[in-house]
This record gives sequence, C-alpha cells and structure tokens, in this order.
Amino acid sequence: MSDNMIHIIINALSVATVVVGWTIASKIKRDEKRREIKTKFLSEAYLTLAHEFSQRDPNEVDYKKIQLLVSKIQLYGDRNQVEMVKKMCEQISNNENFDLDPLLNSLRNSLRKDLNLEEIKSTTTWLR
Repeated sequence: MSDNMIHIIINALSVATVVVGWTIASKIKRDEKRREIKTKFLSEAYLTLAHEFSQRDPNEVDYKKIQLLVSKIQLYGDRNQVEMVKKMCEQISNNENFDLDPLLNSLRNSLRKDLNLEEIKSTTTWLR
C-alpha cells in the first residue's frame, strides 16, 4: 500500500471520527436540553398544584393558573400523568371531588428520577 493511500485512509478515519463524535455530542446536548425543559415545566406544575390548588378553597382557586399547569402536564408529562390530569379536569368540570395526591406523587417521582434523586415511596405530606 502506498503512502498516499495510507494518508487517505487516515484522513477518512479522522473525518469519520469527527462526524461520529459531533453526532453523539449533538444528541447528548439535545437530550439534556429536553430534560432541562421538561424538568422546569413539570416542577412549576407540581409546585402550582401543591401550593396554589391543593391548599385552597375551590372558590379561591385561580383557574388560569390551573389551565396553564394542565397544559404543561399535557405537553411534558408522561402518558399516566396526562390521563390523571384529564380525569382531574373532568371531575372539576362536573363539580366532583378529586384526589391530587396520585398526580403529585407521579410528578414528584418523575422529576426525582430525571434529576437522579432517590425515589420516594411515601405519598405527599401536607401541613394544614
């Protein structure tokens, strides 16, 4: 094999290595950004549910905030969370009672998993 052919092979391998590295780095960056956005919006939804909604009389609830958190969960939540928020909305529309704890627990566990924090098995705790 000639020296020229060896240089061509080395250059081709170098280019291939750069392209593969760039592709992997781009995917990692995209996944990290997606996780960051999801974590931000689901954290906001969790805190709004926990502080604005669960602790108040239904007549004092800001339903614009609730609609915003519903939208965030429908956009960034997992399938189970989307189903829970849908059921919650139906119950609110029908003036029925509903339990926020399953949705809050699901959001909390999902967020803790995304942040590589230990899973919490217990249900949410309230000081009332």
